[in-house]
Order: sequence, then structure tokens, then C-alpha cells
Amino acid sequence: AAVSSQSEREAGVAVVDIGSASTDIAVYLNGELQHLASIPLGGHHITADVASILQIPVEEADRLKREHGAISEDVDEELIDWTPKTIAALQRQAKYGTIPGFAVRSIVAARTVQIIDKVKETLDALDDTGRLPAGVILTGGTAQLIGIIDITRAILGTTARAGQVLPGRGFPSIADPGVSAAVGLIRYVSGRSVGPTPTRQRSPAAAGFVHPLVMNPFARHDTIDVMRQRPRSNDSGQRDWGRIFRDWVREFVPVSPDD
Repeated sequence: AAVSSQSEREAGVAVVDIGSASTDIAVYLNGELQHLASIPLGGHHITADVASILQIPVEEADRLKREHGAISEDVDEELIDWTPKTIAALQRQAKYGTIPGFAVRSIVAARTVQIIDKVKETLDALDDTGRLPAGVILTGGTAQLIGIIDITRAILGTTARAGQVLPGRGFPSIADPGVSAAVGLIRYVSGRSVGPTPTRQRSPAAAGFVHPLVMNPFARHDTIDVMRQRPRSNDSGQRDWGRIFRDWVREFVPVSPDD
């Protein structure tokens, strides 16, 4: 298992991986993967907002995001009235190396709240928000932002925690949500190389199309591609890449209660 336990998957849990370009959601219920969804927003968009608004290099923007991008539940008090005059003043300050902390927090908070809002919309559309007694587990590098767990609880109205790699298959417990995807992939590959594929029946799902984004710092992106069910593949001998992908996703959580 990477970030969730068998008991959490049985009760109902959503694993939300905030990656660089997208946020991927996997919903588990009764021990099975029930839904997959993807939102075309991620940590890179937060960094790009900081870089474009303050007119600073992306590398510096990423550092500021990680070191100063705290998010408060009173996020409205941190948000700035983004007028051209305000932006020009902040850019002048940034040019001389004096960037106000509240400006970074405001930029980071605006996009982060948008991402979590989209997670809520997705779970509501799947009718899953009220079926997650075990709450939400956040993974990915963005899950390390200060305050993101609290704001997730406030927006979703459910429990939330940062995902840490659970011990198993040669890995110790790792308290870093940013490495969970890599560990899950390694476990999946090693598991397939040393033993047969688990025979437990899978819930079919198909990959969706994600449209490209226009880099507008505070634009609303309303397209969410939810993976819909498709008929089971035939026995023609062709590789079922959808099943292979789902097998990989399940390696975030083992299918055996003993793992």
C-alpha cells in the first residue's frame, strides 16, 4: 500500500493526487476502486501564477510557493484586490528583491482554493462526497503546502490528511506525500515481475481527455473529465491498457487485506 489502509478503502476514501499539471482523484468504497477523475489544474499552475504576476523566474516562484505559500482558513482576508496598479507596484517591489509575503500567500491561496473547489465539484458530481467516512487523503508535492489540509477540510466538509507512504514490500513509512506516486509505481512493477496479477475483479474505467489550459492566473476552468465506465474488453488477446492502468492505480492501495 502507498497511502491508504484496507480499512479506509472499505469504509470509503478519496485519494487526491495534486500533481504538476493535473489533480487526479481515485475514490475507493467497499475495498474497490469506484471512480477515477482528473482536473486539469495542479501545482505548476500555482507556480506559474506567482511567476507571471510578480514577473520573476519560475524557479524563484516555485521556491517562494514552497517556503511562503501558507494558506489560512480565513483565506478571504489574504486575497488582494488585483488591480493593474496593485500588480505594477508588486512587480516593482519584486524587481528590487522585496516581495511582500502576503502577496505570495494571496496568489497561492487563490489557485489552491480553486483546485480544492474543483475536487468538491467532482466528488459531488459522482455523488461521493457523503460516502467517504474515511475522508480525503492528499498526495503530491502540493499537499505539503502549509494550511492546505485545513482548507481542504473546510471546503469539502470532511476529514482530510496528508498521505504518507505506509510500510510494505520493502519500503518503510515515508512521511512525504510527494513520493507516493513513485513508490506506488515501483511496487506495481516489482509485484508484476515476481508474481501473478491478482485475480480480484476490477471495476472498469476509461481514460478521459483533458483540454489544454489558457494561463490566466484567476480564470475559472470548468471542464472536468470524469472517467466513465466502458464495456469489458473482449478476449481477443489484445492488451487491455485500461486494465493495466487500473492495476497500477490500485498499487496506491493493495487489493489483499493482508497487505
